[in-house]
Amino acid sequence: GVQGPFRLLHRFVPGFDGIRVTSRFAVVSFVAAALLVGLAATQGITPTTAVLALPLPVLVLVVWGAALAAITAPVAVFVRDVPTVVTLAVRLGFIITPVVYVASAVPSQYQWLVTVNPFAVAIEGIRSTVLAGAPPDVLLCGVHLAIGTAALLAGLWYGHRVADRVVDAL
Repeated sequence: GVQGPFRLLHRFVPGFDGIRVTSRFAVVSFVAAALLVGLAATQGITPTTAVLALPLPVLVLVVWGAALAAITAPVAVFVRDVPTVVTLAVRLGFIITPVVYVASAVPSQYQWLVTVNPFAVAIEGIRSTVLAGAPPDVLLCGVHLAIGTAALLAGLWYGHRVADRVVDAL
């Protein structure tokens, strides 16, 4: 059967296994947003106009996720160890990204790691927008969005360029 976080959705959402990945992402995003709104409501947090800036850090997450996938997927066809490296990188990334802790908990000499990590910037932006009612760092999100877009375009270009060799390698 289906493993991982989608298992419950496959079990309880009729037709979930028959929809495209982008639609699955939308369903998961809607569920996550509903949970976030519910969490904010239980904490007595009322939305402010800063919520209007919420799509910016979310877009940073989506673009960087797509960029990393577009870059690693074609490389994984030719270099068989890439999936193992990606697994380790995701685990390390989860540890160094302030998901279950706030960025201010990182010692000052390592704060630069939070600043250069697009996922950390996006998560802190979402956290500050939803839970603190403050807008995200628009300039920093914009820089990460621009770099992520360039990485995504480069990954798509490379994938298109090696598409014929991918078919032969598989």
